[in-house]
Amino acid sequence: MAFRVRHAIFSDPVFVVLLMLRNLFLALIIALCLSCLAAEAQTQAETRQNLLQYLEAGKPQEAIPVGEKAIAQWPDDPEIRHFLGLAYFKAGQLKPARGQLERSRDLNKKDPQTHFDLALVCLSQQDYSAAADELQVVVKLTPSNALAHVLLGRSYLNSNRSVQAIDEFKSALRLDPAIRLRR
Repeated sequence: MAFRVRHAIFSDPVFVVLLMLRNLFLALIIALCLSCLAAEAQTQAETRQNLLQYLEAGKPQEAIPVGEKAIAQWPDDPEIRHFLGLAYFKAGQLKPARGQLERSRDLNKKDPQTHFDLALVCLSQQDYSAAADELQVVVKLTPSNALAHVLLGRSYLNSNRSVQAIDEFKSALRLDPAIRLRR
């Protein structure tokens, strides 16, 4: 009897159409989910690009809300955090700038630019020891960066480490004889 009932249901044209519509609907839902995932990946890249454009245009106040929204969506993106930290820094908000740059550094320890930008924030806060720590990493990752040597020398000098400061100034001058050691 069960076989006859099943056979009768599948031979009903209305049921077959409903079954086909259900399968079509499921396929559309799956396709929509996949396209949403692809759109999210584009949106993350587009967000990075938008943040960079705001920064290059000198509009940090416009970059900050975009960056904050992006961080809520992608909290482990070191580039977005870096750009948000730069926006805060350019807007004169040193504490949140430092927090974002520190988090960016923690997510990507091999990026010399993040270490360099974090050192600039630390120098602005007159935290010369922290600036020196970051600049030491920059010099290790990019030994040919003469400006990093100069800033490291200044950090050492402001921390009463004169001998190390002189060594860094000498390194900077060897790399770029025209570099200015003074502001």
